Amino acid sequence: MEMNFAEISDIEAFDAWEPAQRRPKWAALIDSLTLEDLRRPELRPHIKKSVERVQGVQSALKEKFVGKDDIIDMVCACAIAQVPMVLLGPPGTAKSLIVRSFCDCLGIRETTRPIAEEDGLMAELSKKEAAVEDVLGARQSRRLFEYLLTRYTTPEEILGTVMIHLIVQKSVYFRFTQGMAPRAEIVFLDEIFKANSAILNALLSLVNERLFYNMGEAFSVDLITAYGASNEPPDTAELGALYDRFPVRIVSDPVPEDQVADLHRKAMEHGRRRCFGVPAAPAARNGKVASTNDFRLLHKVLYDHLEDSSSDAFREEFELMFRRLRKEYGISDRTLHPLYKLAHARAMLDGRPAGTEDLAVFRYCGQTVETARILAQEVGDTIQHKRP
Repeated sequence: MEMNFAEISDIEAFDAWEPAQRRPKWAALIDSLTLEDLRRPELRPHIKKSVERVQGVQSALKEKFVGKDDIIDMVCACAIAQVPMVLLGPPGTAKSLIVRSFCDCLGIRETTRPIAEEDGLMAELSKKEAAVEDVLGARQSRRLFEYLLTRYTTPEEILGTVMIHLIVQKSVYFRFTQGMAPRAEIVFLDEIFKANSAILNALLSLVNERLFYNMGEAFSVDLITAYGASNEPPDTAELGALYDRFPVRIVSDPVPEDQVADLHRKAMEHGRRRCFGVPAAPAARNGKVASTNDFRLLHKVLYDHLEDSSSDAFREEFELMFRRLRKEYGISDRTLHPLYKLAHARAMLDGRPAGTEDLAVFRYCGQTVETARILAQEVGDTIQHKRP
């Protein structure tokens, strides 16, 4: 397919969906871009436009939330670097709302349907000749998959239903994944550490390797990144591997006392919007501030950013910090490169080369809420000491 770079600057054209392929039209085109393509002069203004749209997401979210600027910056940087992230903290600290609002800015959260439509939907599905794809239509191409896990959640609820007739007729174990996590661009799992062993292994490969195994075959997925939320880190060794797949762990604390009035005002504004159906970002077309493809494109650009020779000094500084912290805070080898990408993603959004201030990504590697606070203080002191 021929690339029309001008479409990148048009958010609707860049975000266009390819119904036949059930994926964003530009997803395959971005996958095929080479470093030489990214360095072509005619592409530069469009890359700049993508950066500006992601910065617009940051601004829209910071306007909506009180005291969550660091979290918002990391949500956006993690999507560029394609690094999974989990938000930890007590109930009521906006963990889920931040991720959902981020997805609202991308225009990928579905509108709800009146409960009365459920009866008609079931009647259509119950017809012998009805095809699931025809009845559910676009909802089978859900771009965001979000789910609240419990200890009783089954693989079918996350990964898709096993096709019983194929087992009976063909002796083939095949999952129907349309509309489920393997087909999503963004996955958000609330109370993620309630996951049981039945779905654990599938989540491991899906989140980190971007692979889904179906019928014994590995399929690459279109996942940009995954977000999780939990009141506390996992307390069992069984979930340790999943926790390590989320190298960024950010603590969402209650709003400080001196910002309670701002919190109340924002809550009033949010409630008014919900009551009267006003979009969260009324200045944006259809409430969409950026496209998921902006993050795909900038992930490619990120590797050009990493190869900049001016980053050699920062790479040495970064590796030194990793060596210093890895044993004391249990930072695994798997985490090294994702954190390095994340540091450069932060710098890219600020329009500068990576520098000492981007060592701040190490603040978010704590194994527990308590060690996260100690680590944040230590990393902050180190950055302050290194500044001229």
